[in-house]
Amino acid sequence: MKRRNVYKWVNRFKEARESVDDDARVGRPSTSRHDENIQHVHDLVKADRRIITRMIAEKLKISNGNVQTILKEDFNMRMLCVKIVPKVLTDK
Repeated sequence: MKRRNVYKWVNRFKEARESVDDDARVGRPSTSRHDENIQHVHDLVKADRRIITRMIAEKLKISNGNVQTILKEDFNMRMLCVKIVPKVLTDK
């Protein structure tokens, strides 16, 4: 973190700011992480566990990073030897 940003945050808390949440930002919100795309990613992974994130991204026309984020945060999955598996492995 740059030193200038640290001073900015310190000054904001000195002015009696209590929240650590970011302020609202202007601009277009992210549109690729919505329920429809999350469901499509889930369906594609269930149909073929060996599918790669780049193929999912091309099919859904979203970025590879968004596909990885959906798999990691929404489904708690990660890549393991070219298969997408849940992080907590069970006997199944």
